[in-house]
Amino acid sequence: MNTLFKISWRNLYRNFRRTLIMAIVVAIGFVGTIFCLSFVQGYMRQTVENAIQAHTGHLQIHQLGFADNPVIKKRIQKPQTVERILSEHSTEIQAFTQRIKNQGMINSSESSAGALIIGIDPEKEAEITQIKKSLVEGQYLAPDDAHAVYLGKALAKKLKVHLNDKIVLMGQTLHQEIGGGAFRVKGLFQTSSPSFDKAMVFITLPAAQNLFEMKTAVSEFTIIARQPETLEVLQTEIKSGLNAQDYEVLTWKELLPALAQLIETSSGTVYIIVFILLIGICFSIINTLFVIVFERFREFGIMKALGTPPRHIFVLILFEALGMTSLGIALGGVLSTGIMSYFHIYGLNLSAYSKGIAIMNLGEIFYLSVTPAQIITSIVLTLLIVALAALYPAWVAARIQPIKALKFI
Repeated sequence: MNTLFKISWRNLYRNFRRTLIMAIVVAIGFVGTIFCLSFVQGYMRQTVENAIQAHTGHLQIHQLGFADNPVIKKRIQKPQTVERILSEHSTEIQAFTQRIKNQGMINSSESSAGALIIGIDPEKEAEITQIKKSLVEGQYLAPDDAHAVYLGKALAKKLKVHLNDKIVLMGQTLHQEIGGGAFRVKGLFQTSSPSFDKAMVFITLPAAQNLFEMKTAVSEFTIIARQPETLEVLQTEIKSGLNAQDYEVLTWKELLPALAQLIETSSGTVYIIVFILLIGICFSIINTLFVIVFERFREFGIMKALGTPPRHIFVLILFEALGMTSLGIALGGVLSTGIMSYFHIYGLNLSAYSKGIAIMNLGEIFYLSVTPAQIITSIVLTLLIVALAALYPAWVAARIQPIKALKFI
């Protein structure tokens, strides 16, 4: 077997030009495979991160039923109890914050719009989300701002308001009455999601508690975990510390089921694309191997006449196919490392497609990402496909009849 391996490598150099062309074909297919995997992996990672950092967090705690029916009366009446439970898991929790959420109306002198009014702790919210970093005009909220509002630039444009303009927020209070208050626009933000910018209005937590007559109650706790991969474990631990009849603890996948389904669908789609690329490599290998077999028809006939077992010729062809593929993978590995490193650091500029990527909740700079497991999977699949593709040409070579081969011109 060792002798056959050495002979197969020597045969690759007999027609180095063809070997190089075949290696380049495999390399292009391999780079394409890695690029597809890294693109989808980057898309999934960035989409999830954007959703988590925009508002959702890794986990949320509400009064039971709030996620399905987010009304003001479904509130956490004793937030200190939840805070105590979360403090017990400080090694697993990076940060958490409290919020009040209530649907309401925002009115200016020029226009009005429906919006989700959110009361936040400005300092803790900045640890959870990117809302502070999304500031484009004015200033972010301060903890003692009793009559300041922070809203999306798209919503401000719709309302025709600017910095320091007065607006009125209205919403149902805890006592089923309509509460309202005057606020001044302190800052404007702009995220990668226009729909988010048009729908969210932020005020401080005390201002929201006063506006909706909530006293010390809150609507939710939002949590960022230190290790997102063990999120379900943290969820179970927090649930065990809370009364299941009073609270619900939900992961981002449960809060955003459509996004979770999209991620799952994307994973399946990319492997279909990868399979198509590998099939292309497969046919290229088959074509090249048949050329090799018919070019060396007499050679294989002489080998058979000298007593070489058919299985040795079969294995020889397999080794040559895998040798060309290995060279292609090595070349593709070098190319893909350079390409992926560049796009992982500097990203892929998608500003020309800004409208489309806004719908997909992506930023204008898209970063590719690939895992070691995906690289190993690509290598194994490529070698496996090539081995399968080489079976038939190798079988043909092994069945060559010496008499016919010696007469072959």
